[in-house]
Amino acid sequence: MAETTAIISDTHLTAKFDKAKFEYLKTLFSKYEEVIINGDFWSYYSCTFDEFLKSKWNALFPFMKAKTIYIHGNHDREKWCDERIDRLCLSAADSYMLQAGDTNLLVMHGHKIAGDSIQNEMYLKIQRFLNIDKYNYTAQGGLIRFFGYDFYAHLGQKMNAVYKKYAGTLLQNEVLVTAHTHSPEFSLQDRYINTGFINYGFASYLKVTNDKLQLCKERY
Repeated sequence: MAETTAIISDTHLTAKFDKAKFEYLKTLFSKYEEVIINGDFWSYYSCTFDEFLKSKWNALFPFMKAKTIYIHGNHDREKWCDERIDRLCLSAADSYMLQAGDTNLLVMHGHKIAGDSIQNEMYLKIQRFLNIDKYNYTAQGGLIRFFGYDFYAHLGQKMNAVYKKYAGTLLQNEVLVTAHTHSPEFSLQDRYINTGFINYGFASYLKVTNDKLQLCKERY
Protein backbone atom coordinates (compact mmCIF):
# COMPACT_ATOMS: atom_id res chain seq x y z
CA MET A 1 0.00 0.00 0.00
CA ALA A 2 1.12 3.55 -0.65
CA GLU A 3 2.14 5.50 2.46
CA THR A 4 -0.81 7.88 2.04
CA THR A 5 -4.10 7.09 0.34
CA ALA A 6 -7.18 9.26 -0.18
CA ILE A 7 -10.59 7.64 -0.73
CA ILE A 8 -12.93 10.10 -2.43
CA SER A 9 -16.41 9.81 -3.92
CA ASP A 10 -19.44 11.50 -5.43
CA THR A 11 -17.85 14.31 -7.39
CA HIS A 12 -20.60 13.90 -10.05
CA LEU A 13 -18.62 15.50 -12.86
CA THR A 14 -20.43 16.26 -16.11
CA ALA A 15 -19.54 17.97 -19.37
CA LYS A 16 -20.04 21.25 -17.51
CA PHE A 17 -16.73 22.51 -16.13
CA ASP A 18 -16.17 23.94 -12.64
CA LYS A 19 -12.74 25.54 -12.31
CA ALA A 20 -12.78 25.72 -8.49
CA LYS A 21 -13.59 22.02 -8.23
CA PHE A 22 -11.01 21.22 -10.89
CA GLU A 23 -8.24 23.02 -8.98
CA TYR A 24 -9.24 21.30 -5.74
CA LEU A 25 -9.24 17.84 -7.34
CA LYS A 26 -5.94 18.48 -9.12
CA THR A 27 -4.33 19.43 -5.81
CA LEU A 28 -5.83 16.41 -4.08
CA PHE A 29 -4.62 13.96 -6.73
CA SER A 30 -1.17 15.57 -6.64
CA LYS A 31 -0.98 15.44 -2.84
CA TYR A 32 -1.62 11.72 -2.28
CA GLU A 33 0.44 8.74 -3.41
CA GLU A 34 -2.69 6.72 -4.11
CA VAL A 35 -6.32 7.75 -4.67
CA ILE A 36 -9.32 5.44 -4.62
CA ILE A 37 -12.42 6.84 -6.32
CA ASN A 38 -15.37 5.27 -4.53
CA GLY A 39 -17.95 5.77 -7.26
CA ASP A 40 -19.88 8.53 -9.01
CA PHE A 41 -16.80 10.31 -10.32
CA TRP A 42 -18.78 11.33 -13.39
CA SER A 43 -22.53 11.16 -14.05
CA TYR A 44 -24.12 9.28 -16.93
CA TYR A 45 -27.39 10.82 -15.80
CA SER A 46 -26.16 14.08 -17.38
CA CYS A 47 -23.66 13.08 -20.08
CA THR A 48 -22.18 10.09 -21.89
CA PHE A 49 -18.73 8.70 -21.10
CA ASP A 50 -17.52 10.01 -24.46
CA GLU A 51 -18.77 13.53 -23.67
CA PHE A 52 -17.09 13.39 -20.28
CA LEU A 53 -13.76 12.25 -21.75
CA LYS A 54 -13.85 15.10 -24.26
CA SER A 55 -14.70 17.73 -21.63
CA LYS A 56 -12.21 20.02 -19.90
CA TRP A 57 -12.09 17.53 -17.03
CA ASN A 58 -9.68 15.46 -19.10
CA ALA A 59 -6.92 17.80 -17.90
CA LEU A 60 -7.20 15.90 -14.60
CA PHE A 61 -6.37 12.54 -16.14
CA PRO A 62 -2.55 12.94 -16.19
CA PHE A 63 -2.67 13.50 -12.41
CA MET A 64 -4.84 10.39 -11.94
CA LYS A 65 -3.70 7.62 -14.26
CA ALA A 66 -0.60 6.36 -12.41
CA LYS A 67 -2.10 6.35 -8.91
CA THR A 68 -5.87 5.81 -9.07
CA ILE A 69 -8.11 2.82 -8.33
CA TYR A 70 -11.59 3.35 -9.79
CA ILE A 71 -14.71 1.92 -8.12
CA HIS A 72 -17.92 2.12 -10.15
CA GLY A 73 -20.98 3.77 -8.60
CA ASN A 74 -24.59 4.12 -9.71
CA HIS A 75 -23.85 7.22 -11.81
CA ASP A 76 -20.80 5.69 -13.53
CA ARG A 77 -21.62 1.99 -13.81
CA GLU A 78 -19.20 -0.28 -15.62
CA LYS A 79 -21.60 -0.77 -18.55
CA TRP A 80 -21.59 2.98 -19.21
CA CYS A 81 -17.78 3.11 -19.42
CA ASP A 82 -15.47 1.42 -21.92
CA GLU A 83 -11.80 0.48 -22.26
CA ARG A 84 -10.86 4.17 -22.28
CA ILE A 85 -11.31 4.23 -18.52
CA ASP A 86 -7.62 3.30 -18.40
CA ARG A 87 -6.96 6.97 -19.17
CA LEU A 88 -8.15 7.73 -15.65
CA CYS A 89 -6.81 4.88 -13.54
CA LEU A 90 -4.62 1.85 -13.00
CA SER A 91 -7.62 -0.46 -12.64
CA ALA A 92 -11.40 -0.38 -12.23
CA ALA A 93 -13.78 -2.69 -10.35
CA ASP A 94 -16.99 -2.76 -8.27
CA SER A 95 -15.10 -3.06 -4.98
CA TYR A 96 -11.57 -2.97 -3.59
CA MET A 97 -9.90 -4.26 -0.42
CA LEU A 98 -7.31 -1.89 1.06
CA GLN A 99 -5.08 -3.02 3.90
CA ALA A 100 -4.44 -0.45 6.63
CA GLY A 101 -2.28 -2.06 9.30
CA ASP A 102 -4.29 -4.93 10.79
CA THR A 103 -7.53 -3.59 9.30
CA ASN A 104 -8.92 -4.40 5.87
CA LEU A 105 -11.04 -1.66 4.33
CA LEU A 106 -13.74 -3.02 2.02
CA VAL A 107 -14.33 -0.11 -0.36
CA MET A 108 -17.53 -0.10 -2.42
CA HIS A 109 -19.89 2.66 -3.51
CA GLY A 110 -22.88 1.17 -1.70
CA HIS A 111 -25.75 1.47 -4.17
CA LYS A 112 -25.98 -2.30 -4.62
CA ILE A 113 -26.31 -2.80 -0.86
CA ALA A 114 -28.92 -0.05 -0.53
CA GLY A 115 -31.16 -1.53 -3.22
CA ASP A 116 -32.96 1.81 -3.68
CA SER A 117 -34.68 3.21 -6.77
CA ILE A 118 -31.32 4.09 -8.32
CA GLN A 119 -31.22 0.50 -9.67
CA ASN A 120 -34.60 0.90 -11.40
CA GLU A 121 -34.00 1.16 -15.17
CA MET A 122 -37.23 3.07 -15.80
CA TYR A 123 -36.18 5.58 -13.14
CA LEU A 124 -32.92 6.04 -15.05
CA LYS A 125 -34.66 6.54 -18.41
CA ILE A 126 -36.91 9.21 -16.90
CA GLN A 127 -33.86 10.87 -15.33
CA ARG A 128 -32.12 11.03 -18.71
CA PHE A 129 -35.19 12.13 -20.69
CA LEU A 130 -36.14 14.97 -18.35
CA ASN A 131 -32.56 15.89 -17.41
CA ILE A 132 -33.57 15.63 -13.76
CA ASP A 133 -29.93 15.47 -12.68
CA LYS A 134 -29.54 19.18 -13.44
CA TYR A 135 -32.50 20.08 -11.24
CA ASN A 136 -31.31 17.74 -8.48
CA TYR A 137 -27.96 19.50 -8.50
CA THR A 138 -29.63 22.90 -8.16
CA ALA A 139 -31.99 21.68 -5.43
CA GLN A 140 -29.24 20.02 -3.39
CA GLY A 141 -27.02 23.08 -3.68
CA GLY A 142 -29.97 25.16 -2.48
CA LEU A 143 -30.42 22.94 0.56
CA ILE A 144 -26.82 23.59 1.56
CA ARG A 145 -27.08 27.35 0.99
CA PHE A 146 -30.31 27.79 2.93
CA PHE A 147 -30.05 25.10 5.62
CA GLY A 148 -26.32 24.51 5.85
CA TYR A 149 -23.88 21.68 5.23
CA ASP A 150 -24.75 19.73 8.39
CA PHE A 151 -28.45 19.59 7.46
CA TYR A 152 -27.69 18.29 3.97
CA ALA A 153 -25.05 15.82 5.16
CA HIS A 154 -27.50 14.36 7.69
CA LEU A 155 -30.18 13.50 5.10
CA GLY A 156 -28.59 10.17 4.19
CA GLN A 157 -28.14 8.88 7.73
CA LYS A 158 -31.08 6.49 7.47
CA MET A 159 -29.41 4.72 4.56
CA ASN A 160 -26.08 4.77 6.40
CA ALA A 161 -27.82 2.65 9.04
CA VAL A 162 -28.42 0.01 6.35
CA TYR A 163 -24.69 0.00 5.60
CA LYS A 164 -23.83 -0.39 9.29
CA LYS A 165 -26.03 -3.46 9.44
CA TYR A 166 -24.21 -4.89 6.42
CA ALA A 167 -20.84 -4.06 8.03
CA GLY A 168 -21.87 -6.30 10.92
CA THR A 169 -21.73 -9.30 8.59
CA LEU A 170 -18.07 -8.74 7.72
CA LEU A 171 -15.04 -10.28 9.39
CA GLN A 172 -13.89 -8.70 12.65
CA ASN A 173 -10.83 -7.10 11.04
CA GLU A 174 -12.84 -5.56 8.19
CA VAL A 175 -14.33 -2.06 7.95
CA LEU A 176 -16.90 -1.16 5.30
CA VAL A 177 -16.20 2.08 3.40
CA THR A 178 -19.11 3.31 1.26
CA ALA A 179 -20.36 6.54 -0.30
CA HIS A 180 -23.64 7.10 -2.25
CA THR A 181 -25.61 8.84 0.53
CA HIS A 182 -23.54 12.07 0.56
CA SER A 183 -23.55 11.68 4.35
CA PRO A 184 -19.97 11.47 5.66
CA GLU A 185 -19.62 9.30 8.75
CA PHE A 186 -16.76 7.80 10.74
CA SER A 187 -17.93 5.06 13.10
CA LEU A 188 -15.23 2.50 13.83
CA GLN A 189 -17.34 0.99 16.61
CA ASP A 190 -19.78 0.00 13.85
CA ARG A 191 -16.89 -0.86 11.52
CA TYR A 192 -18.32 1.67 9.06
CA ILE A 193 -17.08 4.79 7.23
CA ASN A 194 -18.85 6.93 4.62
CA THR A 195 -16.60 9.15 2.51
CA GLY A 196 -19.31 11.72 1.82
CA PHE A 197 -19.01 13.87 -1.32
CA ILE A 198 -17.05 16.59 -3.12
CA ASN A 199 -19.47 19.17 -4.47
CA TYR A 200 -21.08 22.57 -3.87
CA GLY A 201 -17.78 23.93 -2.46
CA PHE A 202 -17.55 21.22 0.24
CA ALA A 203 -15.32 18.17 0.31
CA SER A 204 -15.05 15.13 2.55
CA TYR A 205 -12.84 12.09 2.03
CA LEU A 206 -11.00 9.39 3.95
CA LYS A 207 -7.26 9.77 4.50
CA VAL A 208 -5.36 6.54 5.14
CA THR A 209 -1.79 6.81 6.41
CA ASN A 210 -0.38 3.36 7.15
CA ASP A 211 -2.81 2.15 9.86
CA LYS A 212 -4.28 5.59 10.70
CA LEU A 213 -7.69 6.61 9.38
CA GLN A 214 -9.00 10.18 9.25
CA LEU A 215 -12.21 11.58 7.78
CA CYS A 216 -11.19 14.94 6.30
CA LYS A 217 -13.66 17.77 5.72
CA GLU A 218 -12.58 20.80 3.70
CA ARG A 219 -13.87 23.73 1.65
CA TYR A 220 -12.84 24.69 -1.86
